[in-house]
Amino acid sequence: MKMNDCKKIVANFEEGINFNDWVIMNHQWGTNNGGCIPENLSLNEEGLILKANGDLYTGQIKGINHDKVKIDNGKRTGAVLMSRNTLGPGRFEILMKPCLNYGVCSAFWTWYGDGVLNHEIDVEIPGCLDDIPSFEMMRNNTWITENDYEKHFTKIDNLLDGNYHKFRFDWHTTPKKVEFYYDDKLVNICTTNIPTIKGNINFGVWFPNKWAGNPNFKTSDMCVKYFKYTPFPEYCEENKINIVNEQGLI
Repeated sequence: MKMNDCKKIVANFEEGINFNDWVIMNHQWGTNNGGCIPENLSLNEEGLILKANGDLYTGQIKGINHDKVKIDNGKRTGAVLMSRNTLGPGRFEILMKPCLNYGVCSAFWTWYGDGVLNHEIDVEIPGCLDDIPSFEMMRNNTWITENDYEKHFTKIDNLLDGNYHKFRFDWHTTPKKVEFYYDDKLVNICTTNIPTIKGNINFGVWFPNKWAGNPNFKTSDMCVKYFKYTPFPEYCEENKINIVNEQGLI
């Protein structure tokens, strides 16, 4: 382990995408969905647009299976932008407007995985209230393996107003904790199963199997104006996997 040596990042997507820093995912995980594909990502005057196509979608876009082979429809396809470089402990902040349809997850997360270890921090919308998907909640998760994780459902307000909101987490390794913020208000602190390995930052939309509800819609958009990362001078482990190349996420 060594001190985090990452640099500060400010990505203003109203000005475009710097593809030296970012890649558009072409990948499928989970079950019962058509993956996250480049065709569903675009830019407009609001910034980054990540499109989710639900069960009522009948357009020309086609999804992929786990082998990246095109399937015969574009239902349950999403979009994800991922950093080329891995990032250590620090402040991760995004200004976004999530999809406000059930059945699709708007997410913001760091990730390192080798099949056994799974160092991950998640912000996922919607969350669940009494086991029912709810836009009054968000999921805040911390993982270190596929079996060791902490999951929280955090109460938030005003998400259904259709406005942009700021989502942020502060990842610390000294001491180990992750603080989650909504519109600059501290709403949750996780202190167990805290990652120590640098991870790629991701944000986008994807279709979980069941827990987010049923995607009874045509299309819905997650919009992102900016992402900011401020490193903390705390210890971390280097990420030895080039996820972009070795796992073929593009």
